[in-house]
Amino acid sequence: MGTHSNKRFSTINLYVNRGSRSVVNNLSFQIEIGTLVGVLGANGAGKSTLLSVLAGECSVNSGSVCINGVSLSTLTALEQAQLRAVLPQHSSLSFNLSVIEIVTMGAYSYPEAQPQLLNRWVVESLHDTDLSHLTDVNYTELSGGQQQRVHLARVLVQSRAIAHFHGHAWILLDEPTSSLDPRHQQLLFQKIHALTRAENFGVMVVMHDLNLAALWCDRLMLMKEGALIFDDCPANTLTSNNLLECFDNPMHVFPHPIYSDKVCVVAHK
Repeated sequence: MGTHSNKRFSTINLYVNRGSRSVVNNLSFQIEIGTLVGVLGANGAGKSTLLSVLAGECSVNSGSVCINGVSLSTLTALEQAQLRAVLPQHSSLSFNLSVIEIVTMGAYSYPEAQPQLLNRWVVESLHDTDLSHLTDVNYTELSGGQQQRVHLARVLVQSRAIAHFHGHAWILLDEPTSSLDPRHQQLLFQKIHALTRAENFGVMVVMHDLNLAALWCDRLMLMKEGALIFDDCPANTLTSNNLLECFDNPMHVFPHPIYSDKVCVVAHK
């Protein structure tokens, strides 16, 4: 497959049903290269279902999903893996491989990659996820947070491979900080935010932490009952009225004490 000039990951009038219930309802949006887009919403809002659709793992009832101008439904699993990397909400392995072996798996969709390139991608991705000191440790001996970082490093290797061969890459992350301590939560988003620019990544991340989203995302999408109700920069999206409508819970939004262009969110008691 050649490089497509239409660098967009988009949906048009997307509908997904589970039985008689609509879990994604008439949803249209697009992601662009060089941006980190956060998806927020209450449990059951349809966030993870949306990510599953974009990952090609969930069929749609109507509407379309396009990646680089090509319908996702026309691409094989390998072709999709050569364009976008996915970190699911729950990643686990029961077999006993070392950290570096699992991280190296990220380049399996590009067997033609030169060994020296692959080694560089692996070293950089291990460094980005604070795993350089654990390369030879068996995966099953790691904590839950460390295992999550291993899978993120694998995704970064895949993304770097995609960007090498196509000039850009798409990344889908489903709650990537759920098992991480505060330091590694900040480290993850700091790295992802920087790599979207440096490596030509376009990233969509499903998340729950409103303040991480406010600090690091370029754009935020608020979902409620399967629909996209707000889609703008964090300062415009994270207002008390918008959050009340999205989460049915009063929240106070105020200027960030350090970064004047950012906001902080605190829930009412």
